[in-house]
Amino acid sequence: MTNQPELPSELQDLARILDDQPEDVQELFRYALVMLMVEDNKAQIIETEIVDNLEFRTVRTNAGDVFDILKPQVSEDLLAKMRALAREILEQDCNEQGEE
Repeated sequence: MTNQPELPSELQDLARILDDQPEDVQELFRYALVMLMVEDNKAQIIETEIVDNLEFRTVRTNAGDVFDILKPQVSEDLLAKMRALAREILEQDCNEQGEE
């Protein structure tokens, strides 16, 4: 598996906040962010592999970065809520960046 790419500068503050959260929250939020990238056509899932009942997804961004991410073992409903929360936070962050 490959390392995740460097975050764009506009996400650095969000990453610092996320670093203060428990590991399981970090995992959920990272996955939600990646799925938002897929939904927004900024990345695509190029492979899904199940290893020991864990689902790993290989993702390629439009910039050409390729990385693996573990799909958290939680309900689809919770994953959808996390995507919605992540989108809300990103939109708020982008609005605040535009005001500066």
